[in-house]
Amino acid sequence: MNEVPFKNLSTAREQYIKLAEELAATKETLNRLETLEADNSDLKLQLTSALDSVADANDQVTSKEAMIKAKDEELKILAGNVNILTTRCNDLEKNAKSVKAQARELVAASAGAPAPVDNSELEMTETDLIRAMAAETDTKKLNALYRQFKAQRASK
Repeated sequence: MNEVPFKNLSTAREQYIKLAEELAATKETLNRLETLEADNSDLKLQLTSALDSVADANDQVTSKEAMIKAKDEELKILAGNVNILTTRCNDLEKNAKSVKAQARELVAASAGAPAPVDNSELEMTETDLIRAMAAETDTKKLNALYRQFKAQRASK
């Protein structure tokens, strides 16, 4: 308060009104402050929850990335195995026809009667031709296989 004593009642009332207005403004500010503090604590809880969710999402992303990396490595290994097995199958298919011819030569060389040679056994079967055409990407080889397939069908 003012250190000077009030000179009359009207100055005391003016001072009282001024102090009442300041008190009302202070109470309003205090109420607003309490509301803001409550909102702030709610926002802090929401922020904590959001940070936890982000941390969980980051953990999931990290685990998924590790899983994807492991699957990629597995796919590379399997692709290598497929290439090796495809090459091996192709070699076995090629050698199957030559094995028949070698068996006949072995029988003939062992003084046995020569086995009759059927050229159809040496040629590719229809299913072999279809598989070879499906796997072929070179158009010249594909056309040659198709002509062989067509000729084989016509001879039947």
